[in-house]
Order: sequence, then C-alpha cells, then structure tokens
Amino acid sequence: MKKHLSKGFTLIELLIYAGVVAVLIATFSLFIWQAVESGIKADALRETEQNATLAMDKITTAIKTASGITTPGSSGEQSDYLAIAAPNPVEFRLTNGQITIEEGSAAAVALTSSLVQAVQLRFTNINNSSIKIEMTINYNNPSGRPEYDASLKLESSASLRR
Repeated sequence: MKKHLSKGFTLIELLIYAGVVAVLIATFSLFIWQAVESGIKADALRETEQNATLAMDKITTAIKTASGITTPGSSGEQSDYLAIAAPNPVEFRLTNGQITIEEGSAAAVALTSSLVQAVQLRFTNINNSSIKIEMTINYNNPSGRPEYDASLKLESSASLRR
C-alpha cells in the first residue's frame, strides 16, 4: 500500500490560518486607531494650552509694566475688558471668540489662533494695583468628535510694578 503525501493545505487548516490572521489584523488595527486618537487628543490639548498660556503671559506682562489701570477702575470692580495705562495705552478684550490686544492707536490683533475659541475673559480689580485674570479657552470642534474636545480654564493675577 502506497502512502499519498499531500503537499498543500487542507480546507480546515486554511480556515484556521485565515481566522488567526483576521484576529491579528483586527487587534493591530484597533491598536493603531487608539494611537491615532490619542495623538489627535494630545494635539488639541497642546494647542489649547499654548494659546491660553500665550494670552495669559502677554496680559500679565502688560499689567506688570503698566503705569496704571484704567478699566476695571475701582477695587472689586469686574470687567470683560482690561484697559491699562502704559507708555502707550493697551486694551485686552474678547472679540468674536478671540482674545485681542490693542496697543495705542493700532488695530486690534488676535492673541489666540483660529483653532481655539475663547469663551470667557474676565478681569477683576483686586486693590487698584492688582488684577485677577480669568479665561476659558476651548478647542474648536465643529464635528463634535470626542477626540477633539479640549478646554482649559486659567486664573492668575498680576500687580503693577511701581
């Protein structure tokens, strides 16, 4: 009796191999998708943080170098914009979702990019020489996808250096 040796795969072996490969591909794809989503979330958070930090630094530096505070004028007063006396007057305000600075007679310039939206900017005069600054910055997410959700609320204070 002769033995017949097969040089190919049986149908069962082929189905098992295909199933193992499909599971490996699905697992790898899931891992890659999660890595991409994490990268997108990190980019949104980084952009939001950079814009908020830049605006806060610019505002606190302007207060520290100012000769006086015009608005909010009296202790305890709150305002949605800040006007300070410096060699040239400087104003900070929230305009169409952007934090803007207006120096002297120059046109207002946005401190935040179009990738984020400033939803709150409040100044409180603490004692006629110190200002409390509160701001909330959100990442623009018109699609509503959760990986693009990023929001940052900052609070700081700065005093005149007289």
